[in-house]
Amino acid sequence: MAEKRIYDIPHFNELLWKYVRKGNDLNISFGLRPSGTVHLGNLFTLALAGEMANRIGPHVSKLVLTVLDTEAPFVGDWNFIDKKYVRHYKDLPCEGYNSFSQRSSEEMFQAMESLNEEMKVPYQLRFLSDVQRDPSFRKGLKNVLDSEESKDLVYTNGNGRVEVFPLCRNCGTSYMNSIKGKTNKYHEGIISTICSNPECDVDEYSVNVLDTSGDISVHPIMGALRDLVDPVTEVHVYGGDYASPHGESREPKIAKIKRVMEVAAPTQPLDFFVGPTIFAKGREKMSKSSHNGVTHNQLRKLFGDDYMKKVLDFTRGILDEEYSLVDFAVVQDRLLR
Repeated sequence: MAEKRIYDIPHFNELLWKYVRKGNDLNISFGLRPSGTVHLGNLFTLALAGEMANRIGPHVSKLVLTVLDTEAPFVGDWNFIDKKYVRHYKDLPCEGYNSFSQRSSEEMFQAMESLNEEMKVPYQLRFLSDVQRDPSFRKGLKNVLDSEESKDLVYTNGNGRVEVFPLCRNCGTSYMNSIKGKTNKYHEGIISTICSNPECDVDEYSVNVLDTSGDISVHPIMGALRDLVDPVTEVHVYGGDYASPHGESREPKIAKIKRVMEVAAPTQPLDFFVGPTIFAKGREKMSKSSHNGVTHNQLRKLFGDDYMKKVLDFTRGILDEEYSLVDFAVVQDRLLR
């Protein structure tokens, strides 16, 4: 079964008409958490962005994919070392690759190449490890941290921890937990933290948010600040899980992201489109970390090098019917049969 949209965001056609009328160059962005192999849900989001660019006009549109290799991982995303510090996707080993992020970026590069051959929509692939060093990203981050809404958007309820994690310049890890009452603290542009890597000589250290000579990791909600960095984004396409409740407030993730961006850059409007959620066999959403999705490699084996054409045809059918939830039975009937 499939269900109609139930959340209050612009429909696909609303955004199409808005930007067709403008007639200006358009950057459409989306992101990828490299927590496992790329699957149909990720490719579906890519196809949604590509179809938007295609219908508005590939001569004026560009896709911008950011691989979130320094985003703070969720514990459940990977089997990490049983210590209190975090390695990020760019440093986590992955069989056959240098890192999780290398695997995801290579798989998405292949998919974007295939989409480009079909639709001739130009694209750019970049990494959050590069983007977060841009002054525009840091300025937007500071605006959010200094705002009256910061306690709601970027602080962990109850312990005062700010969910921005400077990487230790000595060992490249960051600290996400609370040990002996210590947490990441923010005050007047400075984040104070510790390095809990027992193999590192560094203990406590502080980082100026605007200092782009060092790296930081951020909570996924804050990763949206990448849209402030050239090429500046007008539309961001998210997967269906961003319409789901988040945190203790149970506010949809997309609503929090919209508030983050309004505070970070109030003069730079940004539209969002949340696509349908694609479900796996067990009525669970497809997830890289759960290994329950139809993978990039499975689709290539099934359809050959033009697999993205099949995904694109499937996406167009679902999109035109304005579904928000797509059961696996629909995937089997319309794509895998």
